[in-house]
Amino acid sequence: MTGTEIRLLGPVGVWHGTRLLGPTTAQQRCVLAMLALEVGRLVPVDRLELALWRDSPPASARNAVQGNVAGLRRLLAEVGGAGITTSSGGYLLAADPDLIDLHRFRSLVDRARGAGPAEAYELLGAALAVWRGPVLADVAGDWLPASVGPGLAEERFAALEARIDHALRLELHNEVVTELSPLVAQNPFRERLAWQLMTALQGCGRRADALEVFRTVRQRFVTELGIEPGPDLRRAQWLALRGQAEPAPPREVVHRPEPPRQLPADVVPFVGRVEQLALLDSMITPTGPEPFRTAGIAAINGTAGVGKTALAVHWAHRVCGHFPDGQLYVNLRGFDPGEAMGPATAIRGFLDALHVPAGRLPADPQAQAGLYRSLLATRRMLVVLDNARDAEQVRPLLPGAASLTIVTSRNPLLSLIAIEGARPVGVALFTEEEAGELLSGRLSGERVAGEPKAAGEIVARCARLPLALAIAAARAAAHPAFPLSALAAELREASGGLARFTAGDPATDLRAVLSWSYRTLSEPAARLFRLLGLHPGPEVGVAAAASLAGAARPHTEILLRELADAHLVTEQAPGRFTRHDLLRAYASELVGAAETEAQRLAAVHRLLDHQLHSGQAAAALVNPNRDPIHTDDPVSGVEPEGFADAEQAQSWYAREGACLFASAGLAERFGFDGHVWRLAWTLEEAYLRSGRWDDLAAAHATALRAAVRLDNQVARMQAHQGLARAHAALADYDRARQHLRQALRLCAETGDRAGQARAHLGLGWTYDRQGRYTATLRHAGRARDLYRALDHQVGYARALNCVGWSQARLARYDEALANCRRAVAMLREARDQIGEANAWDSIGFIHHRLGDHRRAVSCYEQAVSGHRRLRDRSATAATLARLGDTHLATGDHRSARRAWRHALSIMTELGHAEAAVLRVRMDGLYGRVGESPHET
Repeated sequence: MTGTEIRLLGPVGVWHGTRLLGPTTAQQRCVLAMLALEVGRLVPVDRLELALWRDSPPASARNAVQGNVAGLRRLLAEVGGAGITTSSGGYLLAADPDLIDLHRFRSLVDRARGAGPAEAYELLGAALAVWRGPVLADVAGDWLPASVGPGLAEERFAALEARIDHALRLELHNEVVTELSPLVAQNPFRERLAWQLMTALQGCGRRADALEVFRTVRQRFVTELGIEPGPDLRRAQWLALRGQAEPAPPREVVHRPEPPRQLPADVVPFVGRVEQLALLDSMITPTGPEPFRTAGIAAINGTAGVGKTALAVHWAHRVCGHFPDGQLYVNLRGFDPGEAMGPATAIRGFLDALHVPAGRLPADPQAQAGLYRSLLATRRMLVVLDNARDAEQVRPLLPGAASLTIVTSRNPLLSLIAIEGARPVGVALFTEEEAGELLSGRLSGERVAGEPKAAGEIVARCARLPLALAIAAARAAAHPAFPLSALAAELREASGGLARFTAGDPATDLRAVLSWSYRTLSEPAARLFRLLGLHPGPEVGVAAAASLAGAARPHTEILLRELADAHLVTEQAPGRFTRHDLLRAYASELVGAAETEAQRLAAVHRLLDHQLHSGQAAAALVNPNRDPIHTDDPVSGVEPEGFADAEQAQSWYAREGACLFASAGLAERFGFDGHVWRLAWTLEEAYLRSGRWDDLAAAHATALRAAVRLDNQVARMQAHQGLARAHAALADYDRARQHLRQALRLCAETGDRAGQARAHLGLGWTYDRQGRYTATLRHAGRARDLYRALDHQVGYARALNCVGWSQARLARYDEALANCRRAVAMLREARDQIGEANAWDSIGFIHHRLGDHRRAVSCYEQAVSGHRRLRDRSATAATLARLGDTHLATGDHRSARRAWRHALSIMTELGHAEAAVLRVRMDGLYGRVGESPHET
């Protein structure tokens, strides 16, 4: 159907001549207007919902949008020439822009800019004739008319004033007077119209009427605005008083003003960010006859000092050739000290950069925003909005369809992503390689390569944070004769603080830069951030943070999300938050300055109680037959973790092991000695299974010091027992026996017979590892007898297994098999999975020695299954090694090699003392491990 158009500049709809074809509902008109305004560009569904219902869409909003689009599709299918496509959560109107009155109006205005007065007068007249009434007046809701209408109205007035300028050049004074007289009355504060009317009246010889126009306008300005008219109107009055005619506006010189080039200098050298650059590059896509199609918004986010601006500016320089109409840049100061820049101020600066004459600037900020969007609607520009505080600061600055916007912020700008369809681009800390590359680029490759150890320490002390690295590099560059080891020593002496990270002004003072994020927090979130300076671990969970703050978990989770939004913590896994070391140092400074000593002690007490009681609950599930220790109830504000089963408890141990270890050190530093030795006790279950024997030895050494300070015999005994287990696992058997004998003495003094039994079992194990099996049997027998006298069934069964094992070592297989089978039955009845798995290992060894290899394999496999279920990697490796021996004895070399390889892999990872022995054995049998052509 020819002669059909989509109208926005008056009653909205699809028209054929004077006949409205549709749509018939205000909602469909609103959706049509949104799509037509952005013709050829995807409009997200969320943005359509915003236009229809502002911030309160109904539950059925998405269905309603779909229904409106379906109706529009049917309407457009009838008229032809346009259609709606669906893609990536939004809709796109595919149509020739000339089918839409607004875009046809803009095309005519653009043509008039390069034409002579007569042609321009005709073109602008044709453009203004496209307007048929108030713009967007009959759409649903008020959001679209309020946000878009003022800008469109300003475009119309700009075209009208330009047409009248051409009429004055053509000396069409009577026509101008006729047209302007009612318009000046309707728009009394548009000085340009009043000046044009005075000029036309002067041209008609109506000097008195021109002076009356001035008098009327001046009275309104003074009465209602309290200001005098501008210089153009005062000059027109002065000429009228002297009977001189105002010259016509000078003929326009046809030229395009120089496009704005506002980008800051590129960062040299620029390092890394390969993935982020590729993601940004993907927003500029080759298509059709045009070399590039640009669309959208990139929201670059990351913590303070991580290099967001550097990335944005570097990429903008890389691609600025694809934006022939220029680049706009503004620092919105969202996180700088002082007040953030308002959108109106930014727009005013952009309009100056776009060469908008002061006389064309509307007074109303909303109208200025409309003019800004109108000017960019048909231009292809790159707009960089740096350091934004939130989406509301950014939204009025977003240009039209042909331009691309880069926003940087410490906030994730989720609403910009959800509503405007911005693409998130996360910026993290440098990798070690990237950090080293930055140092080499800022200094010299030779200088860095000459001191690799010092360079590595500088990278570590700077926490791989680009700003910190840049400051450190600047300090080194300022003293080229100083070795890098001197700078590394400076940073080391600062003890993790921020004093060395300043380059003389607030923008490069790391403490100041971090403070700008901190000051944006609510007070509860700021307090939590400060208290996290007391948390010793590499990461913190919601429950531990809640106890640290003495707050409810749901509230704490909200505060942690606020910190994550400010990039003061990072959620590296659901409910698990971490910080780089310099943020940790900043929080430590704040908690020392802003919290009293009593407040700090109370927070540490809550955290330690949380870790201790959670750890004891986990230990009770992982090893329910372990003898418990007494602990006081947690203080108020602490809510320990709860676990449904041993699997959950083991997972918690895996997550919190490093934090538990660090908490023991924290407890010693703050004088909570009772927590020190109890935390070490809770660590055993996790550390023995994971092979962290050095850490376990360090924790129990700390516990022993605390026990001595407390003069607590039970604590000393527990510490000696723990040190013995750690040293035995490290194959330091002599030292292990020294601690066990100390434990035996303390148990005898306190009458702790169960403790004596545990010590004897430990002594037996150390003798077994050295091949002293008679001594092993003697101590195992003493442990068995003590447990039997105590009627301690699990202890007795475990000791009985140890007796059987040592008997097997002495080739007393019948006695050994009987004792170990009885132990399995008792341990299964007691549901002691740890003891049962160990007993199956013993029975497997006995059957192997008896030559019953089939049964040995079966028993070993049961033992391996139990150890794996318990996540006891050390025991798993030991049993796998013996399983390999049995397969070798049967001639099954493939299975033997497989079992040994698995065992060796675990032992090597754990640093197990037996790894070297097993490797030598495999090398002797098969050559270098892994070279056999029959490996599986």
